[in-house]
Amino acid sequence: MEPAAKPGMRQGTLRFGAGAPKANTAAKRKATDDSTDDRTKRKRAMATKPKPQRQPNRFFKGDSPVPGAFEPANNDSNKLRIEEEIGDIFNAPPNTLIIHACNCEGSWGAGIAKAFADNYPAACDKYADHCDEHADNLFGHALLIPPSKEDDGAAIHFVGCLFTSRSKGRKKDTPTRILGATGPAMRDLLEQVREWNAKAADDGEKVGEVRMCQINSGLFNVPWKKTRTVLEGIEVGEDDDVKVVKVVSRE
Repeated sequence: MEPAAKPGMRQGTLRFGAGAPKANTAAKRKATDDSTDDRTKRKRAMATKPKPQRQPNRFFKGDSPVPGAFEPANNDSNKLRIEEEIGDIFNAPPNTLIIHACNCEGSWGAGIAKAFADNYPAACDKYADHCDEHADNLFGHALLIPPSKEDDGAAIHFVGCLFTSRSKGRKKDTPTRILGATGPAMRDLLEQVREWNAKAADDGEKVGEVRMCQINSGLFNVPWKKTRTVLEGIEVGEDDDVKVVKVVSRE
């Protein structure tokens, strides 16, 4: 006599583990064998296929990077050329122009600007006075500060200020606005250099080498690559005295 079905269960329904029919293991085993055979055939085909020759890396020679290989190519002779190197930006020949990005508030109190203030205190005072007089009209412009005898012990260097942000800290301009001001500011500085050299009495008073830090990339927090792209888009003519700018970074 069959036991009575439990409530909610139809009579004749099989419970789990109580006589359920077994799966067709033979069919499963055959499918697995076929899949294994396919994988084996693919592996054999890949093993017999000739491997492509490894292309030489144009950025390296042996285990060393090729000098300049990581610098964006700028073969346009009508555009400003940027050359990067490692070193001390302030350890420069006399009459070198050293450029950095500035705010329009007259403050060189932090970052590399503080190093400029320490090395060129007289230039810092001229920058601050210039900001006091023209703060509302500086954004996107530049200031060329000639060497000063007041900077005791300092090398004879010009200082170039690019006003790429109106303020600093949390009030600094957005990266888009900073980049938008960088090109016009640099063009303005190049024009000031051209005018200065044209009026110079002799070569000893002219701007010589031009150096720059990775402007905007410090406290202004703009990726250097974006700023470099802007700089390399600046057109220079035959009459321009500056065609190459050395960007010097610390190790």
